[in-house]
Amino acid sequence: SDTTCKYFLISHLEKFNRMYPGIKIRVVNRTSLQLVSILKNGLIDVGIVTLPIQDKAVQTNDFMEVEDMFVASDRFVSLKNKRISFEELMKYPLLMLQKDSATRYNIDSFLRKKGLEPVPEIELESIDLLIEFAKIGLGVAHVLKESAQSSIKNRELFQIGTKERLPKRKLGIITIGDVPLSHASAEFVNCLKKAPPF
Repeated sequence: SDTTCKYFLISHLEKFNRMYPGIKIRVVNRTSLQLVSILKNGLIDVGIVTLPIQDKAVQTNDFMEVEDMFVASDRFVSLKNKRISFEELMKYPLLMLQKDSATRYNIDSFLRKKGLEPVPEIELESIDLLIEFAKIGLGVAHVLKESAQSSIKNRELFQIGTKERLPKRKLGIITIGDVPLSHASAEFVNCLKKAPPF
């Protein structure tokens, strides 16, 4: 996704490009489910997706864990410096990714186990847009922690404390299980696997 690329892959792509300047890199950004589809159609060699992926044709390797959070602007100042339940949080206008994203699937599954069904005020394809919408006070946004750090530092947003922590999500490297990778793709996967955790 654009978020994964922006916050986690850029440095790896830069390093790989320095190591192998003659290799042409093509980057396609899509949702996790779309990446699985184009991987199976042979349009990409490797994908970085939110796990789990339920497809026997696709081989997955853990890449890293990431953390999500809920953030809001001072329009929701009553939530500042408090710890609230998810049930209480559901009463506020929610800004979330669209239902076809794996990130949204994960948060929906987590909340359903608690008997909660989120009904977002606004659904978008981009976490960066969720941040912008939260900054202008349109609601409480569910976002990747790294995507909100600069807005929190600049006091445009604050993290909403919850009584229970959100579970971390896993990002994984996907390939087609029975298709050997090209030398270039295999080297890129090796670079990702050797990378220190963020």
